[in-house]
Amino acid sequence: MKLATSPDDTAKTYWVKSKLTAKYADPFFFDTEGINFIRTKWAVDKNTGQTVEPKIEVSWGVYNDSKAPLTQIKYLNSKYYEKQFRLYLNSGLKVTLASKDELSGIQNVYYSIDKSEYLPYNDTLTFNEPGDFTLKYYAVDQVGNVEKPKTVLLSIDNESPVTEMENTGEWNESNASARGGIKLSAKDDRSGVRNIIFSLDEGKEQVYSSPIYTNSLQEGSHTLSFFSIDAIGNREEMQQFDFYVDKKAPLITMETVGDKYTINGKEFSSGRTKIKLTAIDNKAGVREIWYSVNASKYKIYDKPFYLDGKGGNRNIKFYAVDNVNNRNIDSDASRQNFSTPYLDLTGPKLSNNFSGPTYRSRDTLFLSPRTKIILGGNDAEAGLQKLTYQINGGEELDYLEPFLIQNSGFYEIAQTGYDNVNNSNRKEFFVVVDADGPANFPTFSTAVFSQRTDESGTTDIYPQQVGVYLAATDGKVGSQKITYSINNSPEKIYTSPIVGFEKGKLYNIDVIAYDWLENKTKSSIKFEILKSK
Repeated sequence: MKLATSPDDTAKTYWVKSKLTAKYADPFFFDTEGINFIRTKWAVDKNTGQTVEPKIEVSWGVYNDSKAPLTQIKYLNSKYYEKQFRLYLNSGLKVTLASKDELSGIQNVYYSIDKSEYLPYNDTLTFNEPGDFTLKYYAVDQVGNVEKPKTVLLSIDNESPVTEMENTGEWNESNASARGGIKLSAKDDRSGVRNIIFSLDEGKEQVYSSPIYTNSLQEGSHTLSFFSIDAIGNREEMQQFDFYVDKKAPLITMETVGDKYTINGKEFSSGRTKIKLTAIDNKAGVREIWYSVNASKYKIYDKPFYLDGKGGNRNIKFYAVDNVNNRNIDSDASRQNFSTPYLDLTGPKLSNNFSGPTYRSRDTLFLSPRTKIILGGNDAEAGLQKLTYQINGGEELDYLEPFLIQNSGFYEIAQTGYDNVNNSNRKEFFVVVDADGPANFPTFSTAVFSQRTDESGTTDIYPQQVGVYLAATDGKVGSQKITYSINNSPEKIYTSPIVGFEKGKLYNIDVIAYDWLENKTKSSIKFEILKSK
């Protein structure tokens, strides 16, 4: 501390030194923080230079300022979140630095961003661009006390979180079974995710904490809405996922394709019949159909199939699975059972019969034109549907009733029987139709005695003792009998020569010859017996 002889710069100055306390006074320290006093013992009147009465002490105050200023930072227009010594804030952040010094006051405040040169702080700092920043700042007071620089790590985060959805369990595209789930997860590369928010079917918003399971949802269409919020409030745009909860198994039906016939509630099929399985599903679609025949190992159904093996009953078990694994079967319950048609592999048994004259000679069966041919058939399984026949390879005709063949000749008859599932059997047999009667051969025991001719013609005349012999021959089945009638008398069977004629009488004998098929040939014998002389 110096004393000057006058206030101007040219004044002589003298170091103030103490002789009494030289040990402590040179140099002199203001050792008390804040105000320190230099005193003189008595006050002196400035004009007279005399001691003022009453006596008072005079002091000069000198402030000792050894403390650095203190700067406070404030964040405006932004929410912030601190994580791992870094502050995350929204874009548009405004930063103010306010310094305070208790004694000498603030000379200046300085700041540096990302290791740049320190600059005086004059106005609010603004951060608009996203990214990471290092802000350093300090203040200097009027006596040169420098604040220890402070550092803050800032991240400007204007990006929203991104939420991802994952389907778990049984799904097919946007269709889920009752065993499906929806898992939400979100990520944010800066401040981090605060919450995932979701709602179902425009219901109340909820904080997501665990997967959403479809078993708690009703069958039908649903909408999941969801978004995420990060730690400083950036909010993701709402996402939506429309999905369908399909809890119903497919419907499956079985049908026989081809020959089939139902009688008394029982269905019959042939070896040409296929089994067709059809499944439909209300939403997710059918993935597979499985079937088993008579407890065999289950197979995947891909097209209609034949029932192999011997005839008889079949038992088919089957089920369908949709694209989300709903199935109309479970491991413990009985499957859908259908008794499939009885498998009929054989055609009807065929028979034939005849109504009317027949005659068999060795291996040949003879029929008359009046003999009805009767066709028969029987099927113990599906039942007889119809009979048809062909004669000598001609047109196949439906057999409706017994029929006749009226022209003589050799005939091959092909008989076919169809059952109600179109199994068939064919049987052939042969017959000879004989439509001709025997040939008559009458003879007389004597020669013609004379003849008489008139307007009716010529008449042979025989003597009274004449006998008439009747005979007939048949080239196919043979002659059976001959009958005759004399002059319209009752018919008699010929067994011996006809004799006993009266003299002078005119006779007309009607002769009928029969073969074994009752074919007959009629002829007449006209003659006259000689009168007595």
